[in-house]
Amino acid sequence: MMRRIVVFAACLLLLLGCRQNAVPSSSAIEVSNETLVTFSTDGDRVLFVCELDVSNPTEEKLSFEIHGDFSKDRENGLILENELTANDPETASSVFELDAASESHLIVEFVGTFAGNPKKADRNPPEIIILVKS
Repeated sequence: MMRRIVVFAACLLLLLGCRQNAVPSSSAIEVSNETLVTFSTDGDRVLFVCELDVSNPTEEKLSFEIHGDFSKDRENGLILENELTANDPETASSVFELDAASESHLIVEFVGTFAGNPKKADRNPPEIIILVKS
């Protein structure tokens, strides 16, 4: 019995120590007002154009990537990928920057590989995933 208590206490201390060093699971960049503007097929590519508002509530300039979860479009046979990375249509860069304590309205493009079905199951935008670069 005493051994169980000691093992339990050691595990608890280990978990609490790891929790203090853990990276927060949520991104510092906040996303709102996601809209799918259009999508089109062009040969073996599918282009999705989306608009979204992003804000940086932190006190430092952040660089980040925008990823979209397109698993429903993969299941529907529109594209081959589950996740796509957004690009700036003007610069073709996949890395975006946002000054400290600022907001921005972005127009982004996601490009996927056409899987054969030219129809999208719905007009919903993808679930947006923000990856802050270190």
